[in-house]
Amino acid sequence: MLEANGVERTQGAPPRTFGPRAMCPVQITMKQEYKIIQDPVNGPIKVEQRLLRIIDASEVQRLRDIKQLGMVYLVFPGAQHSRFEHSLGAMHIAGMMAERLMADRKEEIMAAALLHDIGHPPFSHSFEDLIMERTSMDHQEAGYRIITGKKPFEESTIPAILEESGFIPRDVAAVAAGRGKGLAGKIISGTIDCDELDYLRRDAYFCGTTLGIVDHMRVIETIFADRDIFIDEKGVPAIEELLVARLMMYRTVYWHKTARIAQKMVETAISHMDIDHTIFSTTDQIMLAEASKNAEARKLIEKVKRRDLFKPVIKSVYSRERMEQIMETLKEEISMNRIFVDVIPPLDFSGSDRVKDSLRVKVSGRFMKLHDVSALSKSLSKSFSRRQIIVSCDPDIYDSVRSAIGSPF
Repeated sequence: MLEANGVERTQGAPPRTFGPRAMCPVQITMKQEYKIIQDPVNGPIKVEQRLLRIIDASEVQRLRDIKQLGMVYLVFPGAQHSRFEHSLGAMHIAGMMAERLMADRKEEIMAAALLHDIGHPPFSHSFEDLIMERTSMDHQEAGYRIITGKKPFEESTIPAILEESGFIPRDVAAVAAGRGKGLAGKIISGTIDCDELDYLRRDAYFCGTTLGIVDHMRVIETIFADRDIFIDEKGVPAIEELLVARLMMYRTVYWHKTARIAQKMVETAISHMDIDHTIFSTTDQIMLAEASKNAEARKLIEKVKRRDLFKPVIKSVYSRERMEQIMETLKEEISMNRIFVDVIPPLDFSGSDRVKDSLRVKVSGRFMKLHDVSALSKSLSKSFSRRQIIVSCDPDIYDSVRSAIGSPF
């Protein structure tokens, strides 16, 4: 671009003079202010310099070795993608949402999205209940402490990088951990958020299914904000598509019985270990290697590696009475870790925050809840409450379990 007095400006470069006024050649060093990262799901992602510094932090790079979907790859072989890729995608979507909603401090919101999964232990959600029991931290609490450098993560490099890049670690951590107030917090963790708009599409892509296909651009184009995010009536079809994709991905991928059996086997193996806060700085493969040092754990891990998994033997409609009957009948084998009893959807997956059916819709100038506007939304919400009990066991005792409990799979 030419400006007055024969000055040429190039993005990221200082002014360069030329023509009669240039008395001698001047070598110009180009300063790169951003990079383009090629993402198979979102396309080219433009990343500014201050965010690049965060990406290069060792705590963020660790996420390359944390599988996004835990043991799901045993069912969907393509599901080898990582929390690192998802974090980049969430950051990108957060920037788009912030621009659409004219949110303040766009880059702070993007930094929070980039770091929202920084506290994930190995295998992502696969054994978070066990980690919580042993460390009193879930991945959000661990993430908050890693970002702020609070005990037991005083050695974290993230706080200094954030400060040097012009961010306040405490503010970024609050938004990243779902504690943020106002619009920033809603963009990261809300009824429509950057997290879900990336992971549904990304997981569907790598699992090789079309069930998670979502028109994320249409969703973003029809959202607005006051104290919270809401959508215009014309955006309802896009939101319905999002809800269907969500339900199908949970039913078909995230809660696939075989993946959950493998997850339970790994969780049982790792339960033999002494676990402390260092779990949040390790990776999938390192964790398996450490668990394998225990004889009992090694048997289960080797079975998982060979895909020699426990076999589903009983599927039953969930009720508290039926659950108690099964647990009492099989308690001896359950205590020996030869039988796993699972409930799908999990019992803690309930309420509007999990089902996300409380989104506001603006219809003819007034606000309504999504489930009052969309019959499909109401129907889908009910489907999340239909639970089943699935009992799986070591193949060696399959016949005896089937005989003892009845109701074959």
